[in-house]
Amino acid sequence: MGVLPMPAGLQERQSAEAAVSDAAPERNHQGSYWPGGDSIKVAAMLMVVGIHVISPHFFGQIPATPPDQPFRFDIHWWVATAIDSLCRSSVPLFFMASGALLLPRAEPIGAFLRKRFVAVVVPMAAWSGFYLVWGHQIIHFAGTPPLSALPRQPAFFHLWFLYPLLLSYLAMPLMRAVFAQGGRLVGYALVLWGLAAAWMFAGNLATGNAEPGVLWPDYPYYLGYVLLGGALARLRGSIPLWAAGGLFGLSAAVTLLLTYVWSARLGTASEQFMGYFAPNVAAGAMAAFLALDGLSRRLGRAAQALIRFLGSLSFGVYAVHPVVILYLIGDTRNWFANPSLIALAGIATVVLGSGAIAFVLSRIPLLRRLV
Repeated sequence: MGVLPMPAGLQERQSAEAAVSDAAPERNHQGSYWPGGDSIKVAAMLMVVGIHVISPHFFGQIPATPPDQPFRFDIHWWVATAIDSLCRSSVPLFFMASGALLLPRAEPIGAFLRKRFVAVVVPMAAWSGFYLVWGHQIIHFAGTPPLSALPRQPAFFHLWFLYPLLLSYLAMPLMRAVFAQGGRLVGYALVLWGLAAAWMFAGNLATGNAEPGVLWPDYPYYLGYVLLGGALARLRGSIPLWAAGGLFGLSAAVTLLLTYVWSARLGTASEQFMGYFAPNVAAGAMAAFLALDGLSRRLGRAAQALIRFLGSLSFGVYAVHPVVILYLIGDTRNWFANPSLIALAGIATVVLGSGAIAFVLSRIPLLRRLV
């Protein structure tokens, strides 16, 4: 998700006093480092990897359900779905962190758009080119679109995130104007967004469209998460950690239960209640935002330094993790017959492998702007 943190190249194009992006260690409007920003993006990055590693197990592809047998909701599926339910706050968290970091700032529209537009478009073009070549010429993946399909279709499944991210940057000056007016107007805008998102979710539910917000018509709805992040940032420290953590756990449990009930009704695994605009997922994302922020304030300096370092690699991990999934675990996901090993071995392998690649790329002058 990737949501997701911005490439480190954006940081290099800004002065130390005004270094604000949704990728690297940030400075808020008060000029002090906000460790919650890094904690949120690192957690969201882990969640994105978790979703993509767990997906074949959730859909009954590993272990494979025999074609002449009904779908098996066994313990293996339950563990995979529980992990998936815990990870569904990932993409909303990235947009909310972006709003918390960028909405309070005031800077010229031209300067803002110039920095962010280039910082998104350059990595988007580079990684799209890489995945087009990799998909067509190396792995011969049937799902890789032709060059003519860009930019309306991402070159690889995970790159969709860069499109609503670019849209959020283009709309940021307008959202800043709303945010600057204070609580009532922000609250009104969030109510309208909530109603629109609920209407969209209800329509998807009625038609059986289980796409979790990754298609073009859904992209404008992510602007609501940006504004929501700015609003929640004003509540920092006012919500007890136990309350935020408890709400996150409850939302994940509700997601798990609803997913089972709906999937059992259909006779196959369905992501209907795992979409990024499902009410249960939205509630979990808000709780996770507040819980991670509260937890980050309790970390010692060494832990904060580690989170800060991991945060600097998070976009690179997101960019390369599909390659790592294929080459480092790929079909070897069959080895993880024990549901616990799915999470411990599969996710850890992808994170460590992707992190190593991102670290190397970040040390190469011509490539560091891409991670």
